[in-house]
Amino acid sequence: MPKKYKMDEKVQADEEQAFNLRVQGHSQLDIAKKMGLTQQGVSLILKRVTKKYAKIFLDNVAHIKNEQVSQLENVASEAMAAWYRSINTIKIDEFGDPRYLHEFRKAKEAIRKILGMDLVEKELMESDMVGRIEIQVVGCEIPNKDVDLINDENTQD
Repeated sequence: MPKKYKMDEKVQADEEQAFNLRVQGHSQLDIAKKMGLTQQGVSLILKRVTKKYAKIFLDNVAHIKNEQVSQLENVASEAMAAWYRSINTIKIDEFGDPRYLHEFRKAKEAIRKILGMDLVEKELMESDMVGRIEIQVVGCEIPNKDVDLINDENTQD
């Protein structure tokens, strides 16, 4: 067996042992004594292991988020299709069955929450930037909704 392979096995075994002892509540100094290392050596091992596990965890979280968003997009799509069908078949009112729109909205809310977009919206609403933000889309300025409401009220006279 090559020397590097044995070294990799030892490093991996030390990482596992240090991590397991830390999870059990041992201090870095206790771990160092049990493993015959310095506290600084244990600290470096734990940083390396934490970084490795954090990357694995974040990759798993990203995968789960993508999967959930895909599922919710399907739910939203099915709900919207059902609403369109309800316009033509169910005569609840001339606007179709609102229960399907409710399900569509819930799915879209869940997607925003998973992607963290609701937090951005909340922070924006709580900041002093509300009312001062101008949004431009393809060279067109979207008017402030408060101005639109005032204009709508004035044109109804």
